[in-house]
Amino acid sequence: MNQRHESVSLNAVAQHLIGILDGNHDRAAMAEHLFALTEKGTLVANRDGNRITDPDQVRTVLNAAIEQALATIAASALLVE
Repeated sequence: MNQRHESVSLNAVAQHLIGILDGNHDRAAMAEHLFALTEKGTLVANRDGNRITDPDQVRTVLNAAIEQALATIAASALLVE
């Protein structure tokens, strides 16, 4: 439930980010957190429906996914002050 008492559906990236949005993690730390999850196999990086394993490409995809996830989280009224 969000601050408007609505159910919200989040993608995998947003789900993993929500737990570390505590003001102590900048975007670089978020990217490292997600990258570690891809290395463990907990999170899969995809581009155009294809799994990506090249570390540089994974980081590029994750950085874009972080921006999208943060926008979704904010627009969904999941963040509070």
